[in-house]
Amino acid sequence: MTLPNVVFKIPSDVIRLTQAHLRTHGKTREEGVVLWRGTFDPPRITGAIIPLQETAVGRFRVPLAERQRIARELSGTGELIVAQVHSHPRDAFHSPIDDEEAIPRRVGAYSLVVPAFASSDSLFDEAALFQLDADGRWRPAPLDTFHQAKPQGAVKWLIEAMKNFARSRT
Repeated sequence: MTLPNVVFKIPSDVIRLTQAHLRTHGKTREEGVVLWRGTFDPPRITGAIIPLQETAVGRFRVPLAERQRIARELSGTGELIVAQVHSHPRDAFHSPIDDEEAIPRRVGAYSLVVPAFASSDSLFDEAALFQLDADGRWRPAPLDTFHQAKPQGAVKWLIEAMKNFARSRT
């Protein structure tokens, strides 16, 4: 089954928080996981949830009680877990353990696997994206489904002002 292509713009603070968490676990050579909350229609990521997790070399696990707590937190908000983002020590792929332990179970949900414990400058460098199909299988999905959102409003103005200031000094 082919699911429709959509694009999610990921807020910069969600990306920063995700990278920081995955890198922290990577310092001890352990995988970590972050959940991205939002909506599928329209496609939107609104925040990150760092669940209570048991981590080790080669795996992470989120206890059932924590999964239930997150479900209660999201209940009535109109949001759900759109994606899980987790790290691997080397290459990005969806392992059999990843298939079995995946947190989102809604058809169309995503699993972003980040290599090298998220040590690259961009969270998406060499990453691999997978999407849950109606048969319960995690299938490769286009990585360009996720884009870092461009700053807006005051933040965008500040960035432009800093660039202009830097140009004026050279």
